[in-house]
Amino acid sequence: MLRKIYVIIIIMCLVKHVTHSQTKSTVGNAQWNVGLNGTVNLNQFNFSGLVTGGEINGFIARVLNDNFSLQAELGVKQLGGNRRDAAQEFEGGNVDQILYFNRRAVINSFNSNLILNIHPRTELGSVSMTLFFGVSHALKVEVSEVQDQFYFFNDGSSIYVSEVRQNTSRFYENSIFSGLMGLSVAVPFGKKTMDFQMRYEQGINQLNRVKFSIPQYAGKLRTNSLKIGLSYQLFNF
Repeated sequence: MLRKIYVIIIIMCLVKHVTHSQTKSTVGNAQWNVGLNGTVNLNQFNFSGLVTGGEINGFIARVLNDNFSLQAELGVKQLGGNRRDAAQEFEGGNVDQILYFNRRAVINSFNSNLILNIHPRTELGSVSMTLFFGVSHALKVEVSEVQDQFYFFNDGSSIYVSEVRQNTSRFYENSIFSGLMGLSVAVPFGKKTMDFQMRYEQGINQLNRVKFSIPQYAGKLRTNSLKIGLSYQLFNF
């Protein structure tokens, strides 16, 4: 659903603005821009259930011409989402079955992005718009999962345990590759500019290492995120 909404927004902006090929430069004679950006992330895996996170990057952008610039970003970000409920059965011992539910995972990672910025002509005075497309690589640092557990014992008794936090890093791949697209609106902020950004990021590779051997970690996982935030240009040269 997030992906469909965001694709519609991007298409509308492209139809309205990209057809105007004449572009007025927003960076003067500067060839490089350096700054910071940060977003609040609405994360989910490839099924319903949102988990919030954040992202902070430093960036450097090379102005190619009035229409395009190439931007590299380095930083940290959080991905994740809700996991499906699951059950695990046991043979022998005192435990007969464990139910896992209300599960949510947060992936902490180092992040790098490579982005192509498109600067269409706008008619909003000093306000300018940028459309961008790119690729992202996240290097996993830690994955933590919070879940509720229901233990059923062979003698008929049971125990409910809530908000159990576990380090589940071993069940997830080290690298997360994604495609991203978005738009930003830049407004003057003193002698610099402040950008209000919206990004959509779609995971490409499967995340979980355990496919079907352990029920609570089975299934195919891919991330997707809707990101809303700010970008601030520190200086240019």
